[in-house]
Amino acid sequence: MDLMTRRPAETPQSSILLTTREFEILQSLIDGSSGQEIADRLCISRKTVEFHQMNIYRKLKVTSKMQAVYKAMQLGWVSLPPVKQLIAR
Repeated sequence: MDLMTRRPAETPQSSILLTTREFEILQSLIDGSSGQEIADRLCISRKTVEFHQMNIYRKLKVTSKMQAVYKAMQLGWVSLPPVKQLIAR
């Protein structure tokens, strides 16, 4: 799954703004990375990843990773690969 490369901006349908770091972490979560993998890749602590993750949830008004992914899809921030690609994995 790929997020659009641009940072989410205020749109008529949404006034939700994520920081560049929050958007990067959201993309990593959607891609299936664990919190520790994200922390290692970004050279930050696991606690910092959790802090950003909670900010993402608060801004999206969700309480779980699955809800955050769904909300990102609704906002057009995420595009899913065709089903054939998912099956081929």
